[in-house]
Amino acid sequence: MVEGLGQASIVVVRGGPEGPPVREIWTKATAGTHVRAAAYRARQSASPAEWRVFLETGIFTADAADKR
Repeated sequence: MVEGLGQASIVVVRGGPEGPPVREIWTKATAGTHVRAAAYRARQSASPAEWRVFLETGIFTADAADKR
């Protein structure tokens, strides 16, 4: 579970269309964090492949950057 995201991480684990979970993560992430910025960039894309990359790896990379 990624810190500060509450139920959003559960949505990611359970899957489904990638767009809504990306939007939910962006909405719930703390302003000014790498997680929120990465979710915003993924959300701007119309590509489901880019949403999936964010959900599978990008969110964890961003979370690690926020912990540094």
